[in-house]
Amino acid sequence: MKQYSLAVILALLVTPAAAETRCGWFTNPTPANVFLDDADGGWTLSAQGRGGVPGFDEAWASEGSPQEWVQMHPAGYGYGCACVEGDFGPVGSQEVLDVRRYWHRPLAACAEDPALEERDLVPMWEGD
Repeated sequence: MKQYSLAVILALLVTPAAAETRCGWFTNPTPANVFLDDADGGWTLSAQGRGGVPGFDEAWASEGSPQEWVQMHPAGYGYGCACVEGDFGPVGSQEVLDVRRYWHRPLAACAEDPALEERDLVPMWEGD
C-alpha cells in the first residue's frame, strides 16, 4: 500500500497543472505594458522593464493584429477583447506564470459580459 501511495504522490508532483483560460479586456496602454482584465481582476502579461511572461510574446505575435481595437493613442496603443490560455497565480496576485495561447475576440464579447468592467468603445484618437 505504501508503494501505491508513493506512486500516486509522485504522479501528482510531475503532472503539469491544467491550463486555465481567462477572457476579458486586453489592454496595451504603453510600450511593453500589457494586461488582461477578467471577472477575477487584472493579470499582468508584460511590464516595461520586466518583459513578457514566458510564452506571451510568441503567442501574441502568432495571433497578429486584432480586427477590433479601441485605439487610445496615435502609436496604436489601446484595448480589445481577448482570451489567454496558460497558468495563472492565485486570484488577486496578478501573476501569470506562462502563456500557451492567446486569441482575439470581438469587442462585443467583452462589452456584453456583465462580469467585466464597462468600457467606452469609441476611440479617443482616430487616425487621419
